[in-house]
Amino acid sequence: MQVSINIWAAIIGISAIHGFFLSAVLLGRNQGFKTSNLWYGLILVIFSYCLLEYTLLLSGNIKYVVHIFSGNVPLMFLLGPFLWFFTRQNLGISGLKKLEYLHFVPSIAVLVGFVPFYLISGSTKLAILEGLYTQGETIPSSVFGFNIAFFVHLGLYIVFSKRELSKYRNTMTSFKKIERRVNVLVAALIALFSISFLSFIFFLFPLKWRLEVHYSLILIFSFLIYFFSYRVLFSKEEQKFGQPRYGGKKINVDEALQAKLLELLHEEKVFLDPNVKLQSLAEGLEVSSHYLSQLVNQTFDTNFSGLINRFRVEEAKSLLDRQTGDKLLGIALDSGFSNQTNFIRVFRQHTGQTPSEYRDSLKK
Repeated sequence: MQVSINIWAAIIGISAIHGFFLSAVLLGRNQGFKTSNLWYGLILVIFSYCLLEYTLLLSGNIKYVVHIFSGNVPLMFLLGPFLWFFTRQNLGISGLKKLEYLHFVPSIAVLVGFVPFYLISGSTKLAILEGLYTQGETIPSSVFGFNIAFFVHLGLYIVFSKRELSKYRNTMTSFKKIERRVNVLVAALIALFSISFLSFIFFLFPLKWRLEVHYSLILIFSFLIYFFSYRVLFSKEEQKFGQPRYGGKKINVDEALQAKLLELLHEEKVFLDPNVKLQSLAEGLEVSSHYLSQLVNQTFDTNFSGLINRFRVEEAKSLLDRQTGDKLLGIALDSGFSNQTNFIRVFRQHTGQTPSEYRDSLKK
C-alpha cells in the first residue's frame, strides 16, 4: 500500500491534527468554563474529522479507507444542537431534559438516510468519488438536498442560540463575558456556513478551477476555526471566569446548584412571590444561606435582594411592553412587588425612569 500526499493535503491534514489536539485540551480543561468546554470540544472534534476526511480525499488516500467517506454528514447536523447546549451551559443551564434529546433527531435521520450509501461496495464509492472530483459530474439531487437542509438547520440554531442568549442580557452582570465567548463560536459557525455555501455553489458549476477554489476555502476555514479556538482558550474571561472573590476569598462554585438557581429564576420565576426569602430558597436548594448568598454575589455581582428586584423589574418591563393599559399597582403585584411605592422606587433605581415614564417612552 503506497500512501500519497500533496501540499493541499499536507496543510489541511496538519490543521486536522491541530484541531484534535485543541479539542483534547478543551475536553480535559478543568478551569474557566469547564463544563461548556465539553460542547466546544465536541464541535472541534467534528470540524477536525471533516478536515481529516478532506485530507484523505485530496491526497487520494481515501481509497484505503473509502468506507469513512461521508461519515461526516450526520455529524454536521450535530453542530447546531451543540451550539445550543454550549450557549445554555455558559448561561448556567446544565443537564439535558428528556425533550431536549429531540435535538439529535435530525442527525439520526440523516444517518439513517445515508445507510444505503454506507452499505454499497468500496469500488462503487470510489467510482462516485472519481465522478465528483475529477470528471466534473453534477451533484446528485440527494446530496443537494442534504446540503440545503444543513444550511437551514445550522442557520436556525444560530438564530435560536442568539435569541436564548439575549434573554439574559439584563439579568446577569457577567453577561458580556458569556456573550463574547458564545459569539466566538457563533462567528466560527457562520464562517463554516458561508464557506460551505460558497464551496457548494462552486461545485454546482463545471468551473475549470473549482477544485482549487474549493480547497482554498477549506484552508481559509481551517485557519479561522483555530484562530477562534485560541481566542477562547487564552481569553482573559476563560482564565478568570468562575474565580471571583467574595469577602476577599475565592469560592468553589457548585455548577449544578448554579444551574438550579437560574432555573428557579428564569423558568419557575420564584421572584414573583413577594415573600421569597434567602433562607427559604436556600432550604429548598439544600444549602446554607451563607453559601447561597456567596453564589448570588459571585454569579450576579449583587446581593439576594438586588437579584430578586432585578428580575422583578425585567418582568415589569415585559408587562409594560405589552401596552395592556393595566394600572401600575396591578403590574407591581404581577411582578412580585408587595406595593406600588416600592415598585416605583426600585424600577427607577434600575432603569433611571419611573414605570409611567417608561411606558410613555414606548409610545413615542
